[in-house]
Amino acid sequence: MDDYSYPSKEEWNKFSKDFPDIIKFGFPHIKEHVLIWDGHKSIREVKVLQNLEHWDNLLNKKIWNLRQSYVNTLVNYHRGIVLEDDDFISETKIINLFQYEMYCEMSFYYLISTRDILLQIINLAFDLELPEKSVGLISISKKLETNDVFGLSDLITQMKYDLERANSIRNSMTHCFSKLEPDRRSTISPDGNIYYAGTGNVLKYNEQIDIMKNSLTGVRTFFDAIRSRLLLKGYLLDEM
Repeated sequence: MDDYSYPSKEEWNKFSKDFPDIIKFGFPHIKEHVLIWDGHKSIREVKVLQNLEHWDNLLNKKIWNLRQSYVNTLVNYHRGIVLEDDDFISETKIINLFQYEMYCEMSFYYLISTRDILLQIINLAFDLELPEKSVGLISISKKLETNDVFGLSDLITQMKYDLERANSIRNSMTHCFSKLEPDRRSTISPDGNIYYAGTGNVLKYNEQIDIMKNSLTGVRTFFDAIRSRLLLKGYLLDEM
């Protein structure tokens, strides 16, 4: 157990500086009873503002979890992980590999979870009126075909492209055989007469990290674009 360790302050500072400078949008806390009683806002408007604050707080937590898992991923990778068969003689490299794999998987989970909360905020803030459980890339895009006053459709399209590979990895971890694992599963021909052994094909570790970094850039771009549209719509956002 002595070989397990959290990132040092130096390691944290080294790798966290590359993480996008995002926290949350900054929807302010409102006194809903005052707004309703004084008639400054309709009941529906108050409900939207109050809910946006809570979605924003949840976004903040997801981004923090994403930051922490991202930093831990890079720290353990750069400490040295098992890359060749000979590396398995090093207990430290084995531990670093296990830690890397865990935090890498967490990073892709929180990356797409962050994206999904951004979609929830778009749905609520721009009056798309989709049920919470129905909010997703397809439903949002379809809704924007007839309600896109603020030019959100192009943002969604670009974000889908920027996060395509990360989304595919996350979906494989959740619904299929993980793309982060060597695929040694066997297959057979359609007629059942030929047996094919698995090749162990897998995304290399440096490719995983590149996808993660590029996807984070995509999230940052998407976040900034949404924030500018929120300000354009008239939302008062706290300076972060």
